[in-house]
Amino acid sequence: MPYDDVAHAGGKIHNYLLKSFKKNGADCYLISFAKEEEFCKIDLDKYNIPYDIAKISFRKNLSYLGKKLFSLLFVFTYFLGMDTFWYVWRIFRSAQKYKRRHENPDVVILQWTSVVNQIWWLKKLFPKSKFVTIEEDVTFLKKERMLKKSSYFIRMLKKPFFALFKKNELHSLKLSELVVLNNEKDRDLIVDEGVSLGKTFVCHPFFQDMLDLEHYGSKNHIIFYGAMNRPENYKSAIWFIEKVFIPKLKKKGFCFTVVGNKPHEALKKYDNGDNIRIVGFVEDVSPYFQNSLCLVAPLVMGAGVKIKVIEAMSAGLPVLTNEIGIEGIFAEKEQDFFYCITPEDYEKKIVELSNNVELGVITGINAKNFVKNNFNYAKDAEMLYSMVSALVG
Repeated sequence: MPYDDVAHAGGKIHNYLLKSFKKNGADCYLISFAKEEEFCKIDLDKYNIPYDIAKISFRKNLSYLGKKLFSLLFVFTYFLGMDTFWYVWRIFRSAQKYKRRHENPDVVILQWTSVVNQIWWLKKLFPKSKFVTIEEDVTFLKKERMLKKSSYFIRMLKKPFFALFKKNELHSLKLSELVVLNNEKDRDLIVDEGVSLGKTFVCHPFFQDMLDLEHYGSKNHIIFYGAMNRPENYKSAIWFIEKVFIPKLKKKGFCFTVVGNKPHEALKKYDNGDNIRIVGFVEDVSPYFQNSLCLVAPLVMGAGVKIKVIEAMSAGLPVLTNEIGIEGIFAEKEQDFFYCITPEDYEKKIVELSNNVELGVITGINAKNFVKNNFNYAKDAEMLYSMVSALVG
């Protein structure tokens, strides 16, 4: 659900693009979902954007159980990457209601893979419309990585379902008139899989621009930042605590702080109120960026551009991350960020940064310049609007 104070990166991108399209003169209508606690935050009336929002409830009542049972009867939608049947049915109902009132829109924009994968029936409902698909992540890549980390038995069991998911995701992209990615690496990946290069566009993602923020630094304060209910984040933070912080850095006087919305229970248990703190949601992350030695992003799973890495770099905060964390961000190792794989890599670089203030300052300046020169989301959003407009002449 897009609103101005949305906490997670995907919601911020969705919110920015929707409202920039409206600002440019598009007549927008939104079909989406929101959790119960988000309904009071919806601000689309202020922007004169009409909407049809379905409520997501996690209460264990008859309605909730009914949705679960309803979805189990049509479990194929989940394996096709369209989420549970209740979500598919709710979008179908909203889309039909829109058609009865407005007939065909000029353009239908589908954001996120679970919605993108419903393009086949939406095209039948709106046969005269042009379709734009926005892939925040190429989801089959993330699923492929998760599959490789599974046991042999689970891997063999899930392999046919993964093949079906990948085939459907690529087929959905090929049905689109325009495919929008947030980085060049994802674009090249889908082009290699048969999607036409001519129908792709890289629109770098919206992020909280902290280029004007001054980084004060610290001798011993390490930070991890992200939506901490997501497995790729809380599992990565736990990996760092167990493999790096407790055995290698705790005894050297370092502190580790995890900042991010809704931390998972598996992560919360590591909070000792002293040198490991799980602080949860904060209104403003900039003080944590300003007063930390570095940001670590030792991601154990995931795909696509990591907004937290771009934001930290824009703040001049040295970033230590691996191949998944830097994916789609073509920065220079040891110049704009530090590439780390093993626990020893992280320990060595953190100790070096603590002992060498100048190294952190130079890396932070380089990181700021890299973001400034390579990530202009406002310009990209304008170009995207022009391309979408061109689809309908």
